[in-house]
Amino acid sequence: MQYNTEFCYTRHCDRHRKELDNIKIPPKNKFNHTPTQLKNLLMAAQRFEQPAIDKLCADFTPLINKEAHRQSVH
Repeated sequence: MQYNTEFCYTRHCDRHRKELDNIKIPPKNKFNHTPTQLKNLLMAAQRFEQPAIDKLCADFTPLINKEAHRQSVH
């Protein structure tokens, strides 16, 4: 019996494509600040305005977690 590698390769790739199509990635935080809005948020945070600090922390949580993990700070 002859072994057809092309058929197996195609079937193998199709199976992986179908598996990849089934993976649902949750949407990431959408960062929709204009430079002016970001500047205003930063200036408000420097004045210790809590809503601005909360908004910046929420928007930059992935970056904060990444850097905290890198420095082994939790």
